[in-house]
Amino acid sequence: MSSNAATTDISVSTAFSPSAKLAPDPIDLILASADSIFFYVHTSYLVAASSNGFNSHLPSADDQSSSLAEYPIIHVPESASVLNVILHAVYGLSVKVYAPSLDDLTTTLNTMPKYGLDVACYVAPGTELAELLLMYAALRPMDVYALASSHRLTDLAQKASSHLLSFPLANVTDEMAERTGAVALKKLFFLHLGRIDAVCTLRLNFIPVYP
Repeated sequence: MSSNAATTDISVSTAFSPSAKLAPDPIDLILASADSIFFYVHTSYLVAASSNGFNSHLPSADDQSSSLAEYPIIHVPESASVLNVILHAVYGLSVKVYAPSLDDLTTTLNTMPKYGLDVACYVAPGTELAELLLMYAALRPMDVYALASSHRLTDLAQKASSHLLSFPLANVTDEMAERTGAVALKKLFFLHLGRIDAVCTLRLNFIPVYP
């Protein structure tokens, strides 16, 4: 969506537009993504969610407003698709309609700590982000398992691991192993060893019946 301010053409987030009624308080800040999408937000929401002032980006009370939109503008290095997921999580809104990709969800989780956001809170069991990640577990189980393990999301890691029984361990790359971590990688190997032992036991206990 585009709107004109003076002679400048800007792109504005659909969900976080100036006309969106997301809170009773008035909008007082704009976050500009790396791909130049403007998100109109409330400082109070970011302050409440973040433990570090949104990576020390939040303006002080005496900061000058932007002449473009009469709000301070904070430029962040994340793409609009990632910033959209982050802000939906902060505001407690559903992001499912945007169908974020696994890569965007991964970047979102890896970015949250930088902005003082608690990943364990936003991806707790039963949350929408956890459910979205589980949807990808059947297609890319190792990626979801590595992501969950790297953020110590035990419930998500355990559920993703159920899709890893048929995953060839030889396909685990160095990058996957590094993201997963030694402890979670060890659990994965023992999961496969346990399956092999179970199969061997079944074969040993099988007594062929001849006519």
